[in-house]
Amino acid sequence: MEKNDIMTNTATAYSFDEHGHFKCATMIMNDPISGEMLIPADCVTFAPDEKKLKTSWAVLNDTRTKWTYQQKPTTAAECAGIKVK
Repeated sequence: MEKNDIMTNTATAYSFDEHGHFKCATMIMNDPISGEMLIPADCVTFAPDEKKLKTSWAVLNDTRTKWTYQQKPTTAAECAGIKVK
């Protein structure tokens, strides 16, 4: 989990959609009472590989323990047969 310099009680989390696809980085903060990070259900605290995001989609595995990567199509022919959920 990456700590942010803005405030000591914040960190970066990484959100995903209902299919596990990476959406964006977001800021999370500590619970003022317990001191623990408040992590939304659609977030994890480990980042997808930024270099791989240039050519692949990051998808969280079923156990939410690591990112997997699906190659992005680069031509119209590669898009043929892709089914959108």
